[in-house]
Amino acid sequence: MVYVALVVGILAGGGSLWLRRGSPASRWWERSTGIVDERFAFATFPGLALLLTGVGILALAGLAGQGVLLWVVATIGAVLTLGGLVLTFMGLRRSRLPGWLLPEWRRDRDR
Repeated sequence: MVYVALVVGILAGGGSLWLRRGSPASRWWERSTGIVDERFAFATFPGLALLLTGVGILALAGLAGQGVLLWVVATIGAVLTLGGLVLTFMGLRRSRLPGWLLPEWRRDRDR
């Protein structure tokens, strides 16, 4: 399960980076109705990617053994997990996303 969380987290991270690109193909979600909207593309999906990657790294910390390596890997995993939780909850709220979370092409469109 550790490897599944890492692989899915990394793939979801790649997908969320693709959604942030400014190409027309990566902006298919703008025309869709339903669960995939701006909050999903810029907060929920990247948050889930960070969450899964962080959980996978935390599980790998148990395999890291004892000492400094354990604490370094566990700290990295914990930071990614907490960041993923925050982003996911930001995406699940119904309010507007903060400007720092939106890509530049999206902020320019609102001006």
